[in-house]
Amino acid sequence: MSTLSRAAINVSANGIARATGGARVDLVLVAEMVERGAKVLDVGCGDGELLRILSETRDVDGRGIELSREGVNECVAKGLAVIQGDADTDLGNYPDDAFDYVILSQTLQAQFSAVLAGVRTPEAALASIRRAAATLEA
Repeated sequence: MSTLSRAAINVSANGIARATGGARVDLVLVAEMVERGAKVLDVGCGDGELLRILSETRDVDGRGIELSREGVNECVAKGLAVIQGDADTDLGNYPDDAFDYVILSQTLQAQFSAVLAGVRTPEAALASIRRAAATLEA
């Protein structure tokens, strides 16, 4: 059961729902699904907000991979363990069963947009994610 209530959610002018304290509601809900102390990889971690929430509220061993240099720099400045990389090619560098959770909070939407544009295919990235996640079921 989520700890969020309607009173604790505010919607900004740009339509982003935020919980009391400023965190995005979708990220708070994702974080609540992760077991405490888990090993987590956040693929396409952006500015690291989910990794920060997980670290502060779930005591996870969190890692991130982010395509943009700006996102990586922002994460590193926050003390988060993030590397610059491409999900399509760099996820293969992680060992089998290295993480309890591999999270793609918005990465699949970006992948799907690129697929529709004919720029990429997600099969390789999804296969690497399946291999790196310890408990992912087909």
